[in-house]
Amino acid sequence: MCWERIGKVVNIRFWDELESCVSYLTFSKGIGVRRAVPMACLRHSEIPVEYLLLSLSSAASAMEDSWPLADRLNQAHLLDLYRSVSAVAADIAMHNLAGRECRNCGDLLRHWRVTDDGYFDTRDLAAV
Repeated sequence: MCWERIGKVVNIRFWDELESCVSYLTFSKGIGVRRAVPMACLRHSEIPVEYLLLSLSSAASAMEDSWPLADRLNQAHLLDLYRSVSAVAADIAMHNLAGRECRNCGDLLRHWRVTDDGYFDTRDLAAV
């Protein structure tokens, strides 16, 4: 299944896989967003990083619709999702500006492990 716009094709399956993975880890398993995002990148290392941005933004948008009814836990997850979108976008932009490759989720996960910037929790994840 694909979505075409302005001559580019977006594979909705990739978007859905990442969004489902982060949502499952966060809401079904109770894992924080800062840990769930690297876990999703580990599980879907070959998916382009742009899909991660779409997935996190989409998940935050869906949660925002339930904001008035959400409990404090869900509100905290929503804020973490927005922060994660910003952090991922900044990391991708930094790589692009520096001329370094950061094409897929595996590249992004390797970056987080090497820089150990403290935002995303990559401790004890299996090696990529």
